[in-house]
Amino acid sequence: MPIHQSDPNRRPDSDFIPGELALLAAGNRCRLLDGRRTPGVIESVDDKAGFFRWRIGAFEDEGKSWDVPIEDVRRYQFEMESPRVSSARAVTLQRLVEQFSEGLVVEVPSEVRAATAARLRKQEQLAGEWLKANSSFLARNRELPLRSRQGSTELADD
Repeated sequence: MPIHQSDPNRRPDSDFIPGELALLAAGNRCRLLDGRRTPGVIESVDDKAGFFRWRIGAFEDEGKSWDVPIEDVRRYQFEMESPRVSSARAVTLQRLVEQFSEGLVVEVPSEVRAATAARLRKQEQLAGEWLKANSSFLARNRELPLRSRQGSTELADD
């Protein structure tokens, strides 16, 4: 039994056009290029953050929304007759992609970096001590069930 809902009668990919920046207009219907072709709609585009809001239109997450980087519009396909933004707007969106793809360096004074590293080491030590003293999962020398879709109840209890 699948863990996600899907539509076995979904329309073929040939009924859609590939996603591109010019299609990032509020109200445009599109679907994610996942295995089940999850449908949704573009709700808005946030130029300040470089994201578009996509509202899911079906399946178990219907009505929920994702904020998606605008360059990821290529991971969607749109209805054939979807309206396009103006060419000036498409250029603006391309500039945003370029702007947000640049690296961001946050300068941190060495004393702040050292203090943060010391706090992290202390928390790692405390976590390790807690696990050694309290973990019923580790006390039984269990292995993590990495190939299972169901986790250990002992580990969940920890």
